[in-house]
Amino acid sequence: MNTDYPRMLFHRTKEPVTVQTREEEAALGPDWARRIWPAATSAAEPEPAPAVNPIPKPPPCPEPEPEPEPEVSPRVSRRSAKPPVKHPIPKSATKKR
Repeated sequence: MNTDYPRMLFHRTKEPVTVQTREEEAALGPDWARRIWPAATSAAEPEPAPAVNPIPKPPPCPEPEPEPEPEVSPRVSRRSAKPPVKHPIPKSATKKR
């Protein structure tokens, strides 16, 4: 028992055909396939018309104005900076009670 036929064959531009034998399949030619072909677009088909009332795009946002750069004070060299003053701890604070 042959389970290959009947079989559907598909063409890019024609309606599908059912064949009963291998000879019928060969007679159709190489343009027919056992799988569905992607739809072919013909040059005679017009392109889809643009929308009648398309939604307008919003205007582009203006770029923000650049912020002025803050004034930078000149750096003080570590060598010229005065060392922090150490305050002596009064003896009364260190006595045990």
